Parts: sequence; C-alpha cells; structure tokens
Amino acid sequence: MEFRILGPLEVVEDDGPLRLGHGKERALLAVLLLRANEVVSTDQLIEDLWRDGAPATAPKALQVYVSRLRKHLGAEVLATRPPGYAIVVAPEQLDLARFERLVADARQVGPVDAASNLRDALSLWRGDPLAEFADEPFAQTEILRLEELRLSAVEDRIDADLALGRHAEVVAELESLVSRNPYRERVRRQLMLALYRSGRQADALVAYQDARRALTDGLGLEPGKELKELERQILSHDDALVAPKPPGQLAEAAPPRRRRRRWALAVLAGVVVLATAVAAVAAVTRDSTAKAIVAQPNSVAVIDPGSNRVVAAIPVGDRPTEIVAHKDAIWVLHPDQRTLSLVSRTERTVVRTVGLGGTPAALAADPHGVWISNSRTGTVDLFEPESQTHVGTIRTRKAPIPGPYPDAGPLAVGFGSLWVASGDRTISRIDQVTGRVVSRIRDVDVAASLGGIAIGRDSVWVAGPMQESMVTRIDPRRNAIAAKIFIQKFRLNGIAVGSDGVWVSDVGSDQVWQIDPALNEPVGATKVGFAPLGVAYGDGSIWVANSGDGTVSRIDEGSGRIVATIDVGGSPNGIVATEDGVWVTVD
Repeated sequence: MEFRILGPLEVVEDDGPLRLGHGKERALLAVLLLRANEVVSTDQLIEDLWRDGAPATAPKALQVYVSRLRKHLGAEVLATRPPGYAIVVAPEQLDLARFERLVADARQVGPVDAASNLRDALSLWRGDPLAEFADEPFAQTEILRLEELRLSAVEDRIDADLALGRHAEVVAELESLVSRNPYRERVRRQLMLALYRSGRQADALVAYQDARRALTDGLGLEPGKELKELERQILSHDDALVAPKPPGQLAEAAPPRRRRRRWALAVLAGVVVLATAVAAVAAVTRDSTAKAIVAQPNSVAVIDPGSNRVVAAIPVGDRPTEIVAHKDAIWVLHPDQRTLSLVSRTERTVVRTVGLGGTPAALAADPHGVWISNSRTGTVDLFEPESQTHVGTIRTRKAPIPGPYPDAGPLAVGFGSLWVASGDRTISRIDQVTGRVVSRIRDVDVAASLGGIAIGRDSVWVAGPMQESMVTRIDPRRNAIAAKIFIQKFRLNGIAVGSDGVWVSDVGSDQVWQIDPALNEPVGATKVGFAPLGVAYGDGSIWVANSGDGTVSRIDEGSGRIVATIDVGGSPNGIVATEDGVWVTVD
C-alpha cells in the first residue's frame, strides 16, 4: 500500500488506487499522513478539521470517519493510540517521506549522485499538494511548507547541474522559476551564473538589473550581498566563475583522429621498403592536407554516412536543439529564441525562419507539417510545410499542470496520432485531424524537460529520466502500458527504434543502451562520448550526438560497437538521419 500526498491525495495498492470517501474523511487522512507515525490527539484532529466551527457532534463524526477509513486501510494502519490516532506506515510507503530522505541524502554526496537523487525526489510530485483541502483550516501552512520543500529541492538540483557543467541545460528552467518567484534571490543568482557560463555575459548582467528592479520596486529592498558580489565577478570575468569540466571528460585523451595519425607515424618509422614508405607518406600527406569541415556553433552539420565526415555546415539561428525531417524539409527548433527554421535538404540552406511565441519544447513532422509542443501552455501547434504558416493549436489538457513541471514536452507522430509527454507523468494520444485527446496513458516515467518518444515495432517507446529511469513501452491498440523496462538510475534522453532493437541515450553515464523488444529488457550498452543527447537510426547504424565533446558516435546495430567517431565541433544536440545524410544541430 502506497500513500501519496505530493499531489492529489491517493492510496494505491497493486491493483490500483483505493476508492476513499469524501470531504472531512479525506481531510482526516491527509492530516494523519502529514504527521505519519505520530499520535495526533482527538482534540487536535477536531481543531484541524473544524477549527472554531466544530459542532457538538464533532467527536462522534470523527469516530465515524476513522471507522470508514479503517475499512480501506486496516486497523493496523490506522491505529487507536490514546489520546488519539496514528497512521502507521513504513518510510517507503509515503511519498513525502521518500522525498525528504532523497533530498537529505543528496546533501551528503557529490554533485553527480546529488543530481540523480534530487531528480528521483522531484519525480514523486504529481501536482500541487493538498489542493483539494485549500479551504480546510489545517492546510494553509502545510501547503506553504510543502511548496517550499519542493522549490528548495529544485534549487539544490540546479546547483548540482551547475557543478556538473550543465549550465546551458538549466537556463530555460531558471527563467521560468524566476518569473514565478521574482523575489527569490537564489534562483536569480543561479540564472546569472548559468547565462554567464553559456557565453551570455550581457544577458547575465541584464538578469541582475531585472533582479534589482524587482526587489526595489516590489519590496523596497536592495539585492543581497551574494547577488551584488556575483555581478562584480561577472563584470571582472572572475576565474572563480569558470564552468567546471564535466565529469568523465579527460583532457589528456587524444581525439580519435590524432590517435590514428600517431599510429600511422609509428608504422612509417618501422617501414624499410622505400616504395611502401613513399606511398604511406603520400597517403598521410593527402589526409593531413584534406580540409575537414568543423561546424561552428549555431549551425546544422551534415554527415556523409559513406565517408563518416562532415560535408556541410549550415548556419541557422541561435541555440538550435531539436531537429526533425520530412521529405525535403529539415526543421530546426531554437527554444531560447522562440523560432523555427526550415532548411532545404537538397539546397542545404535555410529557406525561412519564423517566430513561435510561447515556450517551444519539441518537434515532430509528418505530411500535415511540423508539430511543436509548448512547455508552459500544454498546447501543440501545427505549421504548414510550404509557407510555414500557423495552421492551428491543439490543447492537450483543459488547465495547465500546477507546479514547476512543464505541461508539454517530447512528442512523436505514429498510428494516426500525436503522442505528447507531460510533466505529470502522462502521455496524451491526440487525433491529428480532430485535435481531440483520445486517450491519456498515466504513470509513465517521463519528464517534459528530458526524455524522448519513438515509434516502431508496433509500439510507442518513451524514455524517461524520472525515478528509476525507465523506458516505457505503450501498446497503441490498447492505449495501455505494455512493459516498463528498467535501465539505471541515470538520465535517459534520446531514443530511436532500429531494425533489431530500441536504443536510448544515457546522458548520466555516457552510454547508449540497447533494448531487445522481444525480451523487453536491456541487452547491452555501448560507451560513447560525453553527455550523449540525441539518437537516430539510419544506414544500418545508430547515430549519437555527444553534446559534451563535440562528436557523433556511429554504432553498428548488429554488433553494438562504435565503427566511427566523427568530430563535429561545438556541442551536438539533436540528430536525425535521412536517405542522404545525418543532420546534427550544433549548439
């Protein structure tokens, strides 16, 4: 039996949620769970449930509520203990207890484990706590306490990400946090630092001025000492602000091309036959003089699968992330700029760029056009492919998800539907023609800020970084979860379906995992470059964009071995394979 109060109140058994009562009966359970394993006196319970308006029959009514709850929970769980009652639960049965333990553990370990623990902790939240009891006397201070616990954990997680060199990944999240918590100086400092480390010094200083204006206009206060000191460090380019090296990135490790050249020189030194030596020298000379294309930041690199080389680099707008393809159209998303670029596959040039508005999160493309999810409004917009004009908007839910989690994130097209991930651990299936949500699959291990969705092998596959880092397999015929495939407690992100298996990138361990669809379990992992994000399938290979070391790994699907490591430059992010090349966004 699992008790959940970090969101709508639920008690869940193996076969699903229990049907609890209403009103004061549910409020009583919430009060006891907030003080789990503690005796709460009858007088205190009456005060919490009725405050000053308790009727003369309140003690009797309380006994009735206790009796009804016991029918669901059992007398050993809801125990009578003079002078009142207690809920007896193990720490792992209550989501609040698990959350507090994970947060406490995170504060005792290094940033890698801390980030993992805090993501696990935050994934337990399913919405606003105690929302249904907002008018109850006991709930006011408890709601504030729980929201503060959650926000502090989010800030701790961002600190861990910053310590791991993930500054670019947290900028958008911090901007959202600042807009909702304008007087919270800690998130203001984190945003300034993340912007500065992302090469956006001017934006970091603007963020300081925004903070100062909000504090003086709203509260009549000057920024605190730490905020002022950070501004001074940014202005002076203080070395203390330099981004840390990401874990696992070895400075002394020679890139693959250099290792190959060293090997070639060693062979040449041992060659005694003059003709062979001359031929080898000529080959090395040709190789060293050949101009390799290195993509500059804010571009799309094109890789030729035949030569495993970058053959073109197309300048696009700032900070490109997601990329998808359909026929001649290559679509590129710039979430920070809130723009969408259309690249011609044949011409390899940008055809046009349009503004989007909102907070764009992810892309999918099909004959209708390109679909773009909006992470704050819970909507999906359709743009027509030829003119790239806005066709319509689909709302994935009636009201936004409460709390700090995005409303819409990764999406995919398949089985005549759009499949959209939301921050409340659901996948919405949407009819592309009517725009109607035809099904909502719940309890999927997915976050709208990370993870991905792929279609293939008669299934919808969802990679999620929450809790245990699962890949969830959804059966579209039943609109139900067919399997949950545990990987590891890391951060799953990109996912692709190949001819023999499903491949998912693990940005936390620098690996790509292979899943056997027949077994519904991982059957191997391939070590790739640092911080792999996007994954694509094409030309019999799995292609992986390694955002931390400027490379793309090519994996032979049959053996699971890396057959090429391609120097791309910058920070590769999104990746898609077409018939004539592999396209990679370079941040």
